[in-house]
Amino acid sequence: MKKIPATYLAFAFLLLTQQASACAGHFYGFDRSSLLDRSTLAGRSSIEPVFKLKHPPMTKVAPGEEHEVVVEYKRPKLSEGVTIAFTSTGGIQLQDKSLVLKDYEGAIKVRYTHNQGNYNSINLKVTGTHNGEVVNRSSVIYVRTQRVSPTEGTQVSAR
Repeated sequence: MKKIPATYLAFAFLLLTQQASACAGHFYGFDRSSLLDRSTLAGRSSIEPVFKLKHPPMTKVAPGEEHEVVVEYKRPKLSEGVTIAFTSTGGIQLQDKSLVLKDYEGAIKVRYTHNQGNYNSINLKVTGTHNGEVVNRSSVIYVRTQRVSPTEGTQVSAR
């Protein structure tokens, strides 16, 4: 009679530790991925991107005029066939759809016309091969309509 409860306790102990390790594995990223893939769960730092982009997160512009945003980029020496493609929401008309990044680092100008809407965005997607693997990097520039003050352009008499 004593063997059944001891076996039952051993089985329950094994089952509980297995469930606890499965929970820890999910939290720390051991299931379905390596330690470096899940950087946000356990407070680890994220992997540095292969293609680096630096640009303002948001711009405020007047509608109906041509504007440009400068995007600085940096790519590794072993990368090949690197292109950057631009897409936007309906209120923005882009002048270029894609560019080839020939230099290893530099700056490009994204030229556009802001036609309508308060909030729009320009999506940047860098695609290329690095160490034989295709690598993608995406980024977003938000475009907001600049508010025109009601007193701008009106004359005030000095009475």
